[in-house]
Amino acid sequence: MRTWMVTATPWGWRIRTTLTSVLTLLLLLSATALAQPAGETASGEASLKLPDLSEVTFLGGINGHNLLMIGLVFCGCYVLPLIWAASVGTLAVLLSASHSIRVLLRLMPLDQIPSPIRRLIVGFGFVPSGRTKVN
Repeated sequence: MRTWMVTATPWGWRIRTTLTSVLTLLLLLSATALAQPAGETASGEASLKLPDLSEVTFLGGINGHNLLMIGLVFCGCYVLPLIWAASVGTLAVLLSASHSIRVLLRLMPLDQIPSPIRRLIVGFGFVPSGRTKVN
């Protein structure tokens, strides 16, 4: 007995791939349509004239340079803790893996571990004390 899901699945796949192809084509064509001609009349990000930030005032008297510095400090207060948390989390994962390897090596006889892995374990210094024999 066929259900509607069995017959609808190939059509959904075809519609999805066709729609993805059309959207990709439109995206590529829009990029070429927005391109500017080369020459002296062309203007873009490279030819922008930015004002001197110390001459412009915002929010009732704060000059632009000070406002930019406040924004950089504000962003730093949000980005630096994220970097710190990611590094501490990575360190915790590495240390827990190291502890797990040491526990497993205490339980398993060293001669049952294949020799390439045994050399790697000894090279990293995971061998418990008193078990230094490596073949």
